[in-house]
Amino acid sequence: IDIDSAIVHDEYGVGRYKGLINMDIEGIQTELIKLEYANEDILYIPVTSINLIKKYTGHTGLNIPLHNLSTDYWIKIKNKARKKINDIAVELLEIESRRLTSKGYKFINEDKEYKKFKDDFPYLETSDQYNAINDVLNDMQSDKLMDRLICGDVGFGKTEIIMRAAFLASVNNSQTMILAPTTILVEQHHKSFLKRFSNTAINIGKLSRLQSTKERNEVKSNIANGSIDIIIGTHSLLSKDIKFKDIKLLVIDEEHKFGVVAKEKIKKMKSNIDVLTLTATPIPRTLNSALSQIRDLSIIETPPQNRKSIATRIIDWDKEIISEAISREINRGGQIYYVHNQINTMSDEVIKISELSPNINIGTIHGQLEPKIIEREMNKFLNKEYDLIICTSIIESGLDIQNVNTIIINNSNMFGLSQLHQIRGRVGRTNRQAYAYFMISEMSKLTKDAKKRLEAIDSVNSLGGGLELATHDLEIRGAGEILGEEQSGQIYEIGYAMFTDMLNKSVEILKNGVISKAQDLIEIDADVSCLITQDYINDVVTRLKYYKKISSSKTPQDNLLIKDEMIDIYGPMPDY
Repeated sequence: IDIDSAIVHDEYGVGRYKGLINMDIEGIQTELIKLEYANEDILYIPVTSINLIKKYTGHTGLNIPLHNLSTDYWIKIKNKARKKINDIAVELLEIESRRLTSKGYKFINEDKEYKKFKDDFPYLETSDQYNAINDVLNDMQSDKLMDRLICGDVGFGKTEIIMRAAFLASVNNSQTMILAPTTILVEQHHKSFLKRFSNTAINIGKLSRLQSTKERNEVKSNIANGSIDIIIGTHSLLSKDIKFKDIKLLVIDEEHKFGVVAKEKIKKMKSNIDVLTLTATPIPRTLNSALSQIRDLSIIETPPQNRKSIATRIIDWDKEIISEAISREINRGGQIYYVHNQINTMSDEVIKISELSPNINIGTIHGQLEPKIIEREMNKFLNKEYDLIICTSIIESGLDIQNVNTIIINNSNMFGLSQLHQIRGRVGRTNRQAYAYFMISEMSKLTKDAKKRLEAIDSVNSLGGGLELATHDLEIRGAGEILGEEQSGQIYEIGYAMFTDMLNKSVEILKNGVISKAQDLIEIDADVSCLITQDYINDVVTRLKYYKKISSSKTPQDNLLIKDEMIDIYGPMPDY
């Protein structure tokens, strides 16, 4: 609970947190948590019970109706949800069981060859990147099927991780498929892989709609005969006419951007090969899966050295600000993305920008153009023939042009939170200061959710904020069902925190037959003051934080660490 008047839930239902009060109970000074329910019912809970209270996160946010303490409505909701959660727990354990019983291919790492490839990496790995690489290599060198999610922010080095994995697969005479959601990202990955693998004998191929029918047929033939070691492509790689000679590794870039049919095909492939999934801002379901142990998780939070945070502004449309932003970037030899997600009015934007900055060259790109035109226009932009390119959200995934360090996003309130973070991440890929302008036509007409999205993107630092944004996304959109595409009303009603808590308990009961945390059921009544005085820690939120820490403490050593921390910050403890 980190804000006054937060909506919380406990064993009695959904209520509103109204702060802490100090009360004398039979001569013992105690601090109590005050909760307000429907009909102005008030409940006081000792701070020792703080672990029973959780902040409510659901699809309706703060609009959820408070429950009445005099009815059994909350009990019925929990029982209904528990039945649903038990079904999910059974399915989770079946997935985990299949993974544990299925034997994966045990890759052999030839240290000499791998070291040479590793030494060709022109940068110093960050600590998180280094740990993620080791996680992946250890998975691949074990006989357990790998299903790992790499959660790393845009530009934090996820591509190098999949390159190391693909290299290991290739030197073990097996093939790797890299799935990307867009043709532009396929082109980007293909160029990056060709450059990175230039000192090896490994063959890299690509398959996308930008190729002619003759080229695609040739690639398919080379995949079948094994002459292509690493193939990079869109969902077309999942079609029935693609036959691999010996595929043992599947890499999925931004899995949530693929359609239902593609996801079903991916699910079938996962049963017998190693799978590595990349994401910058995991959607809640993906995040839930990782945190619920359906798949392993590696998080890259450390930004590369000398990387600067992107300067972000959220403003109404202002031609002077836009003109100044364009001029500043052009004057320092850079280029600009102008994101406009409505193809039918894109020509109007070209005229508008031409009037603001008459001396610049402007290009346009969107998904409805012919493949050859997309390729031609992007190459022109890469070769600096265009100073500014007006584009749709086609650029959001993985595109890396280091000379582009200003991005203007028109009607930014029309984008999702993950999209905004991804699009902003197209700039700031070097140590040069980058700028992002989130333009809104009329700030006063924004919906409540749009305001929340923009507030979230503004509050979260562009460096390493992907995982934090996923949590914001969860709070704004609500927690989806962990398995499948359906959204569960029961999960919405009990809230995300209680849902995950009940799920963990269900899994534990199904695994072991009992809940091991028996101490959670024990109450200890001691005739001593349960109070951190205001004179010692004045801030109520800080006191709550320490009550939570003390309540969550498992060992005497944990207690000593909390005590040392409090003494270090606030001085000697008063006598109680």
